[in-house]
Amino acid sequence: MSDPRSIDPTPWHTNPASDAAHHFGTDLNTGISAVDAGRRLERYGPNRLAEASRTPWWRAFLRQFQDLLIVILLVAAVVSLLVSREWETPAAIGFVVLLNAVIGFAQESRAQASLDALRRMSVTTATVRRDGRIMRLDADDLVPGDVVVVEPGDRVPADGRLFQATSLEVQESMLTGEAQPVAKSASVEVDQDAALGDRVNTVYMNTAVTRGRGEVLVTATGMRTEMGRIAHMLHGATAGQSPLQRQINTLSRTLAIIAAVVIAVVFILGLMRGQQFSVLFVTAVSLAVAAIPEGLPAVVAFTLAMGYGQAGQAGCHREAAGVGGDAG
Repeated sequence: MSDPRSIDPTPWHTNPASDAAHHFGTDLNTGISAVDAGRRLERYGPNRLAEASRTPWWRAFLRQFQDLLIVILLVAAVVSLLVSREWETPAAIGFVVLLNAVIGFAQESRAQASLDALRRMSVTTATVRRDGRIMRLDADDLVPGDVVVVEPGDRVPADGRLFQATSLEVQESMLTGEAQPVAKSASVEVDQDAALGDRVNTVYMNTAVTRGRGEVLVTATGMRTEMGRIAHMLHGATAGQSPLQRQINTLSRTLAIIAAVVIAVVFILGLMRGQQFSVLFVTAVSLAVAAIPEGLPAVVAFTLAMGYGQAGQAGCHREAAGVGGDAG
């Protein structure tokens, strides 16, 4: 899946529409030519969200056991069972590990379902001005620099800078979580750090036009759009390691080092005092197991799953994707 970090970093909402038109070499009155559009399509690729390869369910489930902390917990459970011959502690650790795996697997499944839903929402056709003529085109063929016309009932086919808007309102709840449609204006220039919902001079892929009419200069297509960024984050929630997972692995390595130091100190001090090796070993293992936070993986997974669910219920795919990306 292409990385949305290749998105054009220019904050078009801070600049006049004429600057964007000059950048993309577009005459706003006639649009680009069909020949130019063909060249741009080869350069930028089709205006669609990339398909991620699907992972078999059993492999996705087994992936939940690859985190370093989970491995440490499993080793601790086995060693505790062998040393103490008691099943209570190993059973508790095993239950927590299994619960974490179930929650993580469910989280990945929901992220995949959200990704599929984003693709199903994709616009199939768009009204475009090319060579001075208004025409209906396959939305996959849109390119940066195209001029798109949107009216009530349309879904915006790509991200773009408005250069003409008449009583235009757009429903952006899937991006911002805001239930009310946003009134758009082509003439307003917005602060660079403005949130998506405050960028009233821009429109975004798959958002719905509820009122008015607008003409849009396309500035980003496919995976370079805000919707593409969400798709990329959701894909990250179903594969690879998230930043949070890497932080937990760092914590796990620290805990493993602490446990090793504890075992070494107990052994050294015990041997110096003449204690039996078997007694020292049991004591050291018990201390090491106690130093490991068995409930941490499940607590983190459950908390992130709750946050993902609440963001999804609010209709805000962007926030849900952010939580999903953290959950990994």
